[in-house]
Amino acid sequence: MDVFLEQSISDFLKEYPLMRIASSKNNFIDIRGKFEFIASPEITRDVISDSYEILISIPNTFPRGIPIVKELQNKIPNDNNHHVNPADNSLCLGSPFRILEKLRQSPNLLGFAKKCLIPYFYATSYCLRNENTYPFGELSHGDKGLYEDTKEMFNLDSDEQVQELIKLFGLKKRIANKKKCICGCNKRLGKCKLRFQIHSLREFCTCSTLTKIIAQSFDL
Repeated sequence: MDVFLEQSISDFLKEYPLMRIASSKNNFIDIRGKFEFIASPEITRDVISDSYEILISIPNTFPRGIPIVKELQNKIPNDNNHHVNPADNSLCLGSPFRILEKLRQSPNLLGFAKKCLIPYFYATSYCLRNENTYPFGELSHGDKGLYEDTKEMFNLDSDEQVQELIKLFGLKKRIANKKKCICGCNKRLGKCKLRFQIHSLREFCTCSTLTKIIAQSFDL
């Protein structure tokens, strides 16, 4: 375990003392236990205090690799209505681009908890208490939701633009800059303001890592 990841895990465990390191294997470190939170977003102003028994599998590439999170006590129904992947019971926390952008802004486990875990668990608890109504609006499930989230993040209109975006992330920066921008402005990417958003993620996460994450997330 490198020094940065060790410190990030240590800070997380101090903040969430009911969680502990469970194992370290296959390039992942597993943290397991009760994740407690209290939150009151401005959009609802409803205070929710709740807890979930979870497993967080942290890749040794973190924060450029995305943790896999699972809820362990079936408190969240895996019924295609609560954003749980049916294949492996992992939680759908958003598109990989969205999660990586949040990690770029807060590249540690506490940032991941604040920006990814707490919003997900708040929305889930709110939904379970309010007749399956989500407080922030709800993305579709599966690939459709990933496309919706990506389109919203990059201000795109179509699934085809998302597919072109994915291709751009697989290219070297100098080559990508020569391609026609996917936004429809008729400029090269290197002349469009969208390049700042795209290249900030490219600089945070290597092309090979991005390509691997995209391949694992999108059914292309």
